[in-house]
Amino acid sequence: KYMVKESSSGNDDLILKYVIDYKVANNGRSPSHREISMATGISSISVVNYNLHKLDNQGRINYGKGTRNISVAGAEWRLNAG
Repeated sequence: KYMVKESSSGNDDLILKYVIDYKVANNGRSPSHREISMATGISSISVVNYNLHKLDNQGRINYGKGTRNISVAGAEWRLNAG
């Protein structure tokens, strides 16, 4: 399991855990902002976006342009062969 940093807030931990779980379940595909919002109970897309940028600045994810361009720092995703 991924160990969360003590300096993070609850929202970033929730989002990071959801992103990791989503990517594992979907062969590395990233969730949309709306999916993150619905799954974590964060009602504002701007709060989701803010926390994704915060996680990126902390070096815990790499957050590119577009809603489905999130990679977890240090993770490598491979498609299941069967």
